[in-house]
Amino acid sequence: MAGLLDGAGGASCHLCTASDEEIKSIDWVRSGFPINRLISDAWQLFDDVNEDDFLKLPSKQRLGITHKPTSDINIIAASPLHAYLCVFRWYMLLIYHLDAGHKVWSPSNHKVNASMRRIRAILLEKCSFSVDIPSSQGGTSTTGNIARDCFLGKRDFLKWATSSINLSDKPLLEKIQTNHPWCYHL
Repeated sequence: MAGLLDGAGGASCHLCTASDEEIKSIDWVRSGFPINRLISDAWQLFDDVNEDDFLKLPSKQRLGITHKPTSDINIIAASPLHAYLCVFRWYMLLIYHLDAGHKVWSPSNHKVNASMRRIRAILLEKCSFSVDIPSSQGGTSTTGNIARDCFLGKRDFLKWATSSINLSDKPLLEKIQTNHPWCYHL
């Protein structure tokens, strides 16, 4: 919806003007992910260039804008549900890697895949929900309700998901929880 309103259908983010590379840089993380995308800049950019020539500009130069904005107000919002799902997915990937004893970020590693299957089975048996199972709709079995319930402490998620993680790795998970209040109840 934001892409339709602000015209930035080709942008990496609807809240900032950073590229994919910039978003992944440590400097961008340290800067706190500043919100710097303004609808007035989009309109100004669109007005400065002939509409026919606009899409010929490099995406970075046109800030990912693919069509004329349809709104004149800034859209500064991020869906909490989307945030829950993204953070939950990241946390699960971290748990899979730690459980496998694989501290290099390569999701196709056989140990990580075996760990993923084992943890999925534990969570299904002990918590009665499945995670990261591809669905026929193009998503996964991890729903917003599952992620929210885990964050709010309504399930014994962390107890079971980390039951076989090496004790020396558990402080890392605890540190993440301490530094990020939204993970407090994990």
